[in-house]
Amino acid sequence: VGGYNFDVNTERYGGYLWLNGEKVVDAPPILSLCYNEGEGLYVSGGYHEEDNPITTAFVSQFNFETSTNLTDGTSNAWAFDVFVDGSDVYAAGSEVIGNLEVETAKLWLNGEETILGDDQQGFSYARSVEVIGSDVYVGGFQHNGIRYEGRVWKNGEPIDYSIGAAYTYVYDLAASGESLYAAGYFWNGGPNIPVLWKDGVSTELETNDNSGKVLGLFVK
Repeated sequence: VGGYNFDVNTERYGGYLWLNGEKVVDAPPILSLCYNEGEGLYVSGGYHEEDNPITTAFVSQFNFETSTNLTDGTSNAWAFDVFVDGSDVYAAGSEVIGNLEVETAKLWLNGEETILGDDQQGFSYARSVEVIGSDVYVGGFQHNGIRYEGRVWKNGEPIDYSIGAAYTYVYDLAASGESLYAAGYFWNGGPNIPVLWKDGVSTELETNDNSGKVLGLFVK
């Protein structure tokens, strides 16, 4: 289990990695884990040095001896998800870019970035990455100037995952065979409604009229 905490004494975030409930290593703030049988455990997240308030996105193997910075530390960035396919390491996240300082969705493959979001429209966020065969999918959301719309980018091209005119957010992706599942929620003025998508077809999840969100997904 990976995560992070806020130290009230230093006023800084730190990361933790637990194995079977026991803390095994101190680390930068961890936002995602991915285990690959051939390559081992990878983590991703964001950190900043003591003398630099800017957050740098990173991916690393478990021992943190081969950590790779995805950004150069001149603008805030975070890697919210990591996926390992053979020797290829994918990371999905966002970085603040441009004169307007717009947070923009990005995908990194072995450290090389691809800009996914349209910073001219507004803020965009990449929250999850999944690979099916030769296709790379990234889930997130993009502001269209009025509201946030759910997005899945397939090989860099956006696919609209919105629910009508509601604010819609995609937070996690998972694959089973050739099918792509997505999880998130939408808001249309009332309670948040959790949603599961399968190959782009949405299903609302029951909350007994309470507000709900789906932030994680696992398909067996």
